[in-house]
Amino acid sequence: MRNILFLSFILLTSNLQAQDEEVILKYFHSITSEEVFGYAKTLAEPQFDGRLAGSPGYTHAAEYVADYLKEWDIQPGFNGSYFKHYPLDYTTVKSVGSFTAQLIDSKGNSIDKSYSFPEHYYPGSNSGNGEVSSELVYVGYGITAPEHHYDDYKGIDVKNKIVMLESGHPKPKGAEDWNDWAAYAGSSEKMNNALQHGAQGVLFIYSN
Repeated sequence: MRNILFLSFILLTSNLQAQDEEVILKYFHSITSEEVFGYAKTLAEPQFDGRLAGSPGYTHAAEYVADYLKEWDIQPGFNGSYFKHYPLDYTTVKSVGSFTAQLIDSKGNSIDKSYSFPEHYYPGSNSGNGEVSSELVYVGYGITAPEHHYDDYKGIDVKNKIVMLESGHPKPKGAEDWNDWAAYAGSSEKMNNALQHGAQGVLFIYSN
């Protein structure tokens, strides 16, 4: 008797899953790529001002999405609301600034090089204002990780200098995944580490 009831339950569950899948596929295929692109295009318009997290443009974009959720009769999940508010700081970059470097070869010849935004660089959104002019020093990944017996600053004096470093982490032997280096590999952590070593500025290298 138990075997019959169990088999009946499996058949019933399978039937319900098949029905659910049919409903999901029905609505899934009713959505066109033009519709999806239309929503994305609207959210990219100037009225949403880039949707920077925490900004008025982001809130406006969230309200735009919520209006559609209401129209589609999708029930809110936060105590009857589509929104869950929490404090979040954000930074507005009001100037792209400028970046120039004096390159010196092994013979002492120098070349002044100017870089342009956005082809060559982006200003950091978690940086303060000001001008920095100093020697540029390459420090690898810019990581100091005592428990991994790893330090990119070992033997390098960066006091009052600008450090140039790579994004990510070195993935040395023994590091299984990103979590092993999460406390060191983020941009904010690397900037704080550079500051602790006396650096005046930080340049991140990103490869396309």
